[in-house]
Amino acid sequence: MAALNTNFNDPANIRGGIVEVGGTTTPEAGYKLISRAFTVQQKDTCVHRMATKANAWKASQPIKEGDIEAGPALALGTETYLVERPMGGPSSYVTISWAQSITIKA
Repeated sequence: MAALNTNFNDPANIRGGIVEVGGTTTPEAGYKLISRAFTVQQKDTCVHRMATKANAWKASQPIKEGDIEAGPALALGTETYLVERPMGGPSSYVTISWAQSITIKA
């Protein structure tokens, strides 16, 4: 499997009751992004959302007051790719996941 370079932008933001998360992905040639999702965990609270499919991606999720606050958090991401085989072999799917410590800014 080829290496995929994926990460979260740090910091993430809270604006008007919405947590905003973004990042960058550099897929290998022949890898077509099918889906991307993120989860942000802080203490006992997790928020989850699907994210855009652009290489410089972003997503936002409404939150209840006090659920996510300024400070450290854990961000988790998943991406699923269709891997096309240029030499005529069968295509396949690859799902990757990663975890990253981030800071939430208010």
